[in-house]
Amino acid sequence: MSLTEQLKDGKQAIDWEQRRYEIAKEVYCINITDNSNTPDNMVASRAIKLADVLIKALRGY
Repeated sequence: MSLTEQLKDGKQAIDWEQRRYEIAKEVYCINITDNSNTPDNMVASRAIKLADVLIKALRGY
């Protein structure tokens, strides 16, 4: 059964805000080491935007 089917059946609840945090944190850590010349706040903003895009795709919007 796919994740989408499980969600529709109510068998699995996902804390999307927690997932957003986890994804953004991971993206930030990867990008901060790759873009050492980029200001931290720009890297953080980009990480949040990327997390939002991924969450949107995972939720099927």
